[in-house]
Amino acid sequence: MQISVKHLSSENALKPDIDPKKYNLIEQIGEGGYGIVYKAEQISTGQIVAIKMLKFKAYSDEKNRKLQVARFERETQLCAQINHPHIVKLLDKGYTASQEPYAVFEYISGTTLKDVIHQHNGLSAEKTGALMEQVLYALVHAHDNGILHRDLKPHNIMVTQTQTKPYIKILDFGMGAFTNDYKTKNYQDLTLTQDIIGTPAYSSPEQLRGEAPTIKSDLYAWGLIFLECLTGQPVMQGTNIAEIFQQQLNLVDIPIPIPLIDHPIAKVLRSVLDKDPDRRVKSASELFQEYNKVNFKTIVGKIKPTHHNSFPISDDATQVNQFAWRSTHSEKRQITVLCAKLNIAVSEETPSLDIETLETTQSSQLVLCKDIGIKYGAYIPPIVADTVVMYFGYPKLNDNDARRAGRTALELIGQTQTRNQELYEKYNLKIDLRIAINSGTALIKQNSAPEGLITNTAFNLLHSIQPWHIIVSQTTKELLDPYLEFEKLDMATSSSIGNTIDTYLLIGERSTEALSNLSPKSANQKMIGRGVEKQQILDIWNSNKDNKTILVQGQAGIGKSKLIYEIKKEVITSGYHVCECRCLSEHQNNALYPIFEILKKDIDSLHDGSQVSRLEKVFQKADCDLQKSVPILCSWLSIPLEGTYKITTITPSEQKEVLFETLKKYLLSIESAKKFMLVIEDLHWIDPTSLEFFSQLIEASDQKKYTIVATARPNFKPEWNAKQFALISLETLNTSYTKTLIADILKHEQISDEVTAYIMNRADGIPLFIESLTQMLLEQKDIYLQDNIYVLKQNLDDESIPITLKGLLNSRISKVGHAKETAQVAAAIGREFTHKMLLTASPYDDNTIQSHIHTLIEANLIYKQRRIENEIYVFRHALIRDAAYESMTSSLCREVHANIAETIKSNFPEIVNERPIELANHLAEAQKYETATQFGIQAVQKHIKNSANEEALKLYALIKKWIDGVENNSNKIESELILNDLVLPAQMAIGGYGCKEVIQINKRNEELINIAYLDENNISNKVLTEITHRIEWGLFLNYHFHSKRKKAAEIANSILSKLKKYPNRDIEVGVLPLIAQAFHADGELEKAEKLCLRVFDIYNAQTDVAIGFDYNMEPKSSSYFFLSSIYLFKGEVQKAEKYAVEGIKWSEEINHPVSITLAYLFYALYAYFLDDKELVRNIVEKHNLLHNDESGKNWVTTHLKMIGEWSYENINYAEEYVESTISNLQYYALSWYEPSLAQTYLIKNKFEKAIELLENSLKRSIEDNEFWTLSLVKRVLAESYYAKYKTLNKKIELLLKEAIKDAQKINATWFQLEALVFYSEIILKEKKKIPEKTKKELKTLSNKIIEITNTKLKMRVDKILRM
Repeated sequence: MQISVKHLSSENALKPDIDPKKYNLIEQIGEGGYGIVYKAEQISTGQIVAIKMLKFKAYSDEKNRKLQVARFERETQLCAQINHPHIVKLLDKGYTASQEPYAVFEYISGTTLKDVIHQHNGLSAEKTGALMEQVLYALVHAHDNGILHRDLKPHNIMVTQTQTKPYIKILDFGMGAFTNDYKTKNYQDLTLTQDIIGTPAYSSPEQLRGEAPTIKSDLYAWGLIFLECLTGQPVMQGTNIAEIFQQQLNLVDIPIPIPLIDHPIAKVLRSVLDKDPDRRVKSASELFQEYNKVNFKTIVGKIKPTHHNSFPISDDATQVNQFAWRSTHSEKRQITVLCAKLNIAVSEETPSLDIETLETTQSSQLVLCKDIGIKYGAYIPPIVADTVVMYFGYPKLNDNDARRAGRTALELIGQTQTRNQELYEKYNLKIDLRIAINSGTALIKQNSAPEGLITNTAFNLLHSIQPWHIIVSQTTKELLDPYLEFEKLDMATSSSIGNTIDTYLLIGERSTEALSNLSPKSANQKMIGRGVEKQQILDIWNSNKDNKTILVQGQAGIGKSKLIYEIKKEVITSGYHVCECRCLSEHQNNALYPIFEILKKDIDSLHDGSQVSRLEKVFQKADCDLQKSVPILCSWLSIPLEGTYKITTITPSEQKEVLFETLKKYLLSIESAKKFMLVIEDLHWIDPTSLEFFSQLIEASDQKKYTIVATARPNFKPEWNAKQFALISLETLNTSYTKTLIADILKHEQISDEVTAYIMNRADGIPLFIESLTQMLLEQKDIYLQDNIYVLKQNLDDESIPITLKGLLNSRISKVGHAKETAQVAAAIGREFTHKMLLTASPYDDNTIQSHIHTLIEANLIYKQRRIENEIYVFRHALIRDAAYESMTSSLCREVHANIAETIKSNFPEIVNERPIELANHLAEAQKYETATQFGIQAVQKHIKNSANEEALKLYALIKKWIDGVENNSNKIESELILNDLVLPAQMAIGGYGCKEVIQINKRNEELINIAYLDENNISNKVLTEITHRIEWGLFLNYHFHSKRKKAAEIANSILSKLKKYPNRDIEVGVLPLIAQAFHADGELEKAEKLCLRVFDIYNAQTDVAIGFDYNMEPKSSSYFFLSSIYLFKGEVQKAEKYAVEGIKWSEEINHPVSITLAYLFYALYAYFLDDKELVRNIVEKHNLLHNDESGKNWVTTHLKMIGEWSYENINYAEEYVESTISNLQYYALSWYEPSLAQTYLIKNKFEKAIELLENSLKRSIEDNEFWTLSLVKRVLAESYYAKYKTLNKKIELLLKEAIKDAQKINATWFQLEALVFYSEIILKEKKKIPEKTKKELKTLSNKIIEITNTKLKMRVDKILRM
């Protein structure tokens, strides 16, 4: 037998006078509570033994001496009854010559369990499991024989090595006792009022209270030892014995280490560590059965203790029960109290459950709540009924007590919501959880849980909220404002003393809190080498500049997010608000995704009422026009309308304008009192509509109220004005900063130059690479401490170390075991994912998922952002998500995406309705192309409906690839026809009616229709008929806008013929305006006029604005401005101006950007033909002032600018315009504009350029039969030749006579008169007489055009006629 205490020399005690014939004492080897132990040799056998002598010298009175002898006899009696391989054997007993008793035990050569734990700083789970199984096995035997140990501790357990396995023996039953069933009659004589009760750090509470020990006391000690083996530290620690007593006797449960909470071993430990012995497991045998079910191989990594206090006193000393340490001292301290009320709700659908099952269910949920509280350091007194009270700031004060309370509340909501679903599926039971938090100053009495007003107010708050809400007081909100988000409650709430207090609902964490110092690893990592950039950003934030936009650019892993995190943290702690969003690669075709995510969080935070009513509350706060904004937002967010709201009838472009204005007001309302910061991360993945919206915010004149901070990779090229933003480029870390970062990761230990050089050469100064590589080398022991310096492993296998950042991240993913599979599913969902989505898409159960998530968080691969609704997990970096995703095989990738797609269809209807492209992408990755195409087409429809044309075209290119994978040929053709037909309006809106993309789509549709008819594919006749019409219409547009006049006329007449035979008002009102323009181009002014007037007859303002979008030409406004042109040609000037102005009015009323710009264009052309440069300038400038934001980027704007350049006599843009139009083969109506450039050339004496330009224009017009401008081109060409030659030659005369005839042919009286006037003017310049025939013609035309008064042309006519 060996007692592990301080070794005592023989000088400290005289050797006892044991019969030397029996034993030879060798040395004293230890001293226990009641005896001294010697190593000795048994003479008869030569065996080494341990002899334990009873100590008398500490006791002077005879009574104590008799007591000790009686105890000695009892111990030997107990030991004689036990024969077990894991309990030390009693070999002999006797008395010395002086009648001092001794006992002889087998000598165990080995190390105490205490020393083993200390040497290894804790044991692995597997080793702990094996050793403590042997201890438990021994207790089963002892208890079955009616014997207790009463002083079980690591010092009384010897560990020896038998072959490859450790082997234990329990020592010192000197404290042993009989169980009640085995007590002898004289046992009561051994009990004293001040009894010896064991070692406080391992004694059960009932022992310390002086109560009789039971087998449950031994099991309690066993549980404490088990935890000490795992963590390397005693569970009960303190600076004095009083603190140990306090910890053991208070009613707070023993904290289970966080990694074990969800493991089966936790249940085993709770069954022995309950402070109430009545609730502990009944026997060692029962415990042994449960223990053997635990798989310790599933516990990996180091298990950290739940606290780290100083512990100077010896924890092995057996103590006498004293209570002299109690004190009446008290102090005032700020604490935060969290009250959680948890009920189990039974419905009519709930099966008949017995009361025990219901109570057990509720109890287990309350235990879960307690575990979560303990995890965040709460002090938890006994549960009162259905309410758990948690104290933060007691017994120890911490500067983040309120933060831990807030985090606990969110974790409670998240965890119990998950359990709620499980209970409902299993029993139809539902959990009802309400949480209240209050902070304030409390009076703290030693050894007594806080009581009073702070706690009472928290209890009162519980009764004023709905289930699944977290209510906080004003004081708590002020403490948590920098870290959490709140919504003010509009109801009066009473404190514990009856006064009214302000209260708030806790909504969720700010992202800065999700990455805060309460999270593992990365947030604690110092920011190295970005101090200058940080100060630049803060200087701009603190300045009074008008344009406060900052773009932080840098490659992946360079530290953009870390810099932004530090900025946000500083801004928030300074008392300002940060509004933030992130663009995601999986949503770059999802219009307005980042801004809608901000909005939806606000809507979700308002639990009361329907989605529409919550939307109303948000927009009322922003002072928005609800009747305008709510229907539009409901349309975008796929929320059904209700109440008095009606589906909006305004155009998509006008909807977009209202939407942008609403969203801007909403953002500004988030923080109305002070300036705020808007953070937009990862702009390289932004969708086009969001970019347009944020660009407007950047350009806004009132930007002093907010600072925009955005991040992007270098491939993002902003189109903002350079004066509107500051660009901060993050470069790789230099040598000095790299060394500093490595030192920070390695806790500032000394580092050899070899280690530094190795990391620097591979990591290229990229912070994420440096961190990941250093951690990997450390984990693999490729770098290690040698003489307090980190050195590089000799003969390091370079091939085992990835050479790229991506390879390194792949390696990190591979090291998380089975959690890698969960990471892969999460990566397939996206950079962000919810627990619900992950659980339903994964093959694992919830417990396994939770375990995997914990592993991924511990591995610093993901983090959790807690919210009341929809907790979000986020990959810490996009590259980590990419690494997890790319680690899947092709077949696994398909399977995972198929599961996610099925999950979305079955469980997430809001995604199907709001973001069908998300479902489509998963289906496509699963190679289910046909279904993917269907949902992809839905997404395109949604984008076009919302005027998100660029997103629609991006999706079009993607879906075309999916269609190639559709196996059924009929379905393939039909899908492509539908998609092509659907996307044409978007393509026309961006590229123009005759752009090459529109041509390609129409040609492809023609091919597909022919194939469908020839192969008799099973395509719906209705689909074919509708698409055939649209194809025919598309071909018409193609020929019309590419000046293929004959072909355009053929198709136009074909369409009109079909309409006559099969009347269709909707089609008619849609096609007539552009067919009218085609007739105009062909010189058939009367036909054109008739068609436009027909539109006015059949137009219905309630429905036909929408029809216009299908044909990308609003019927009424286009009829107005086409008539303006027709009447000008005919010389009806006043009528022409009237219709031009009416066209502008109507297009502005319906707010259709393309129509608005077209209307202004035709008015500008009217002014150009009147040679009125001032009027042209006024028209162009008014358009740019009023409509540049909405319509300034459409294809018509270039034409308007071209005419504007004529009025300013500029040629640069005009030259680019002509060159670009010709190169795109889209030169329809170019001959309207080329004469204006030629006239500017003439002003600048560039005669040759004017001639060359117009000769080419004339050639194209003749080839394409574009009759409407022949007269104009020939007349200005004649002017150019005359400017060059200064004389009327035959060529000039011929051109002018042809110009007059060409105008006459198409009844273009205005152009006829212009040509005739110029011809007459140069005759006079030549000092010749104007022929009478010509004069007569001038008078006739002048009289015919009665509206010519007050025009330059009229003045020129009058001058000629006077001469």
